[in-house]
Amino acid sequence: MLDIKCFDDARHRELTGKENRRSLRSARLLHEAGKLHELRFLLVPGVTDGDAELDALIDFVKSLGGDVRVRLNAFQHHGVRPKAREWAPMPEAGVGKAAARLRDAGIRNIVTPAVYLHEV
Repeated sequence: MLDIKCFDDARHRELTGKENRRSLRSARLLHEAGKLHELRFLLVPGVTDGDAELDALIDFVKSLGGDVRVRLNAFQHHGVRPKAREWAPMPEAGVGKAAARLRDAGIRNIVTPAVYLHEV
């Protein structure tokens, strides 16, 4: 398993404090070694769910070849840093839209959340 938070490097640094180059390189190396079980991609409304990010995800998965499993994770507020509490949680409909986009691009091995947490 390997998490990819964002493909845009500047935004990835904003989200995580680190560049994404190492994560992407690790994914390629793991895939080449036959050890990449799945890629996990965090969907944050207005941050990582846009066309450019989804296109980059699609291109990356296709560049790996084969049938890499893609797990779309919906951002929620539990266990996040204070700054991330300002972001909106990803609704189920947003995950469904992203999953449909990946399927339309020919990616079939997609896993979406079974449970969506809602704050009360």
